Amino acid sequence: MGGAHVDLLENEVAGHLHKIVLVKGALQPSVSKVNERLQILLAFGWAAIFVLASLVILFPVLLGLDAASAACLQVGWASFALIFGDGWIWRSPLSDVTDRAYHKATLEKFEAS
Repeated sequence: MGGAHVDLLENEVAGHLHKIVLVKGALQPSVSKVNERLQILLAFGWAAIFVLASLVILFPVLLGLDAASAACLQVGWASFALIFGDGWIWRSPLSDVTDRAYHKATLEKFEAS
């Protein structure tokens, strides 16, 4: 909200300072949306760690697992979380700049395909 006054004054005072985006090829994922998803993933990750740690208290039989079984469970859950989390983060929505994006080489209006 702090930059709203810049948007209103920009055209009259100095031209287009930050409203135009030059695009080389396809639109890239939005950095702020990737960061937002990373923060959500970290919050869910810590919640999952807490829940999994609590399972040992609820089910003491888990303490009796041999080392190989415990390692298999840990590696399996970590691999699943890594694959799911990484895929979810990078499938984040693209930058929402289609109304103000132009091809870098030709300076023609960019049309998302």
